[in-house]
Amino acid sequence: MSLNASNKSLDVAGEATFQKSVTVKKSNGLTKVFLDAEGGNSYFKTDLRITDHGDNPRVHLTRSGYGVFHGGIQIRDGNDEVITHLKNDGSAELESLLVGDMHHAQPQIAKAHINAVDQGSLALNVAGAVHIGNVDEAHDYSSVASRDDVLLFVEEGIATEDMTYIFADDWDAWPDYVFEEDYNLSNLDDLEAYILKHKHLPGVISQQEVKENGVSDKQMNITLLEKIEELTLYTIQQDNKLQAQEKLNATLMEGLKALEEKVNSMSNNR
Repeated sequence: MSLNASNKSLDVAGEATFQKSVTVKKSNGLTKVFLDAEGGNSYFKTDLRITDHGDNPRVHLTRSGYGVFHGGIQIRDGNDEVITHLKNDGSAELESLLVGDMHHAQPQIAKAHINAVDQGSLALNVAGAVHIGNVDEAHDYSSVASRDDVLLFVEEGIATEDMTYIFADDWDAWPDYVFEEDYNLSNLDDLEAYILKHKHLPGVISQQEVKENGVSDKQMNITLLEKIEELTLYTIQQDNKLQAQEKLNATLMEGLKALEEKVNSMSNNR
């Protein structure tokens, strides 16, 4: 390390240790860099550049508030294990990531943008379950059977323009089977008896089941479609009966009219 008092410069080759604070000022007296070894505080009012041995830039923190990292960023825990690795190819490996406001003791709502390198590729890939909500009051659903394999839980709901359900298998679960000729459609008397006894439709989960296990939106849509198709069959049956009754009424009316005409003719011939 060499100190040149004439031009007020300090050259450090290798490592340097400062037991007290270090202050770097411009000629007009303005502090540009301040490192406090005792208090742990530091600030830079100028660009900060870190280069490798070939003087190639590796880290560049600018006064305008953005940073350029040419070698990626690693965040390690107390055991020197990497928990967050932001790579210079745009990908990221996150073992643990907390986004918050550094001015608050507890994490606050913040905005994060994770973009895919190519259109159509995954922008974010998470291995494990994700909980979105109040981190201070995270709910425990371990006792609820339907939550065991849930990978995403969002408190207070989700607002979206559209949602698509993807069936990886079990296509026979889609209720087109209702319109098959061998489908066993309950008669209305049996259906009425079931409703009076159980207080819900056959094949529809009860209020108690929803309370204990929640309800699958995908399965509920399938069930509702099944009931709509059954209702359509009941409507067709009732319409067929109504049309048959109307035809019978028309035939009876024609017979009655013919009978009236015959009676009138017999009365006129007396």
